[in-house]
Amino acid sequence: MPKSKRDRPVTLSKTKKKGREHKETIVNGIREAVEKYSSVYVFSFENMRNIKFKEFRQQFRHNGRFFLGSNKVMQVALGRSASDEMHPGIFKVSKMLRGDAGLLVTDMPKEEVESLFNAYEDSDFSRTGSTAVETVELKEGPLEQFTHEMEPFLRKQGMPVRLNKGTVELLSDFVVCQEGKPLSPESSRILRLLGIKLATFKLNLVCRWSPSDFELYREGLDLSDFLNIVLLLVLFGTVEVLSDFVVCEEGKPLSPESSRILRLLGIKLATFKLNLVCRWSPSDFELYREGLDLSDVETS
Repeated sequence: MPKSKRDRPVTLSKTKKKGREHKETIVNGIREAVEKYSSVYVFSFENMRNIKFKEFRQQFRHNGRFFLGSNKVMQVALGRSASDEMHPGIFKVSKMLRGDAGLLVTDMPKEEVESLFNAYEDSDFSRTGSTAVETVELKEGPLEQFTHEMEPFLRKQGMPVRLNKGTVELLSDFVVCQEGKPLSPESSRILRLLGIKLATFKLNLVCRWSPSDFELYREGLDLSDFLNIVLLLVLFGTVEVLSDFVVCEEGKPLSPESSRILRLLGIKLATFKLNLVCRWSPSDFELYREGLDLSDVETS
């Protein structure tokens, strides 16, 4: 039978896109908060957990507001350059909105805000795809923390186990995760069963703005932010290195950020050189030493 044109699949998970009105609501909310409160902070976060962030946010419920969302939308609200900033110098804040970052607008004293951010740190179970911060290995032998009903589930996770007199037994040493490598779905499930929390939810202050000053914090900054810091300091007329900084290391490849910094510093590490390899003429053939390795040399 021919397929009915009335029979059309309906996707129940389809949602409407957040349009211009939603973005304008965020922009207006940020601008109203900046007018109401005295200080603006940029913070970065690691291993975001919504429930834990809501608990932390409660400490500012009476004298501050948090904003998380599109960095570009938040930059537009504050001003992306000196020509369109809503307050003098506040566009420097928008330059620090990169990656996993958010805004805090508050009247709370600076020392109290710094104390709350520096003191807050909470461990949680790692999620699939996150990088393992340590190696977890299970030794051969009985796994008494697991009941006999869990043995089929553990085998599905790739663990070499069996039942031995009602006890789950590991037949050989098993590496659950390796330091520096991303976690697989099976590894994250096993870590949760073992009760091992490798993820740390942490909030790092990046910078602070008030009508009277602008302050950069070391926490939360990485190599890619170094260029922004230099450009901001240039605006003040003076460039000052806040701490020792390694631009590049001998024997290691250059990152895009490192190459840009070397260019700004005027340091040339590459040498363009031409090496003669050989010469031929009707009367003879000559090999030069430059540019040759052992695989190029033929014994005559």
